[in-house]
Amino acid sequence: MKITYFADTDTLAIDLADGLSAGTDEIADGVTVDYDAQGRVIGIDIEHAAARLDMGKLLLTGFPGEVQRESA
Repeated sequence: MKITYFADTDTLAIDLADGLSAGTDEIADGVTVDYDAQGRVIGIDIEHAAARLDMGKLLLTGFPGEVQRESA
């Protein structure tokens, strides 16, 4: 899983799994969900993220995997 914020477009991309998108649905204005060929959700994109979300803090609780931070 990877979460990336693109400041130049104010877009938050949440990649839940590797793979090619076979379909995309806009579930709300500026919020899209990508699906693979088996119908599994593999990604979520949120446009105008800074206006929609609290971008000041990211809190992971109970996450079983390794957490890495990548510099921009």
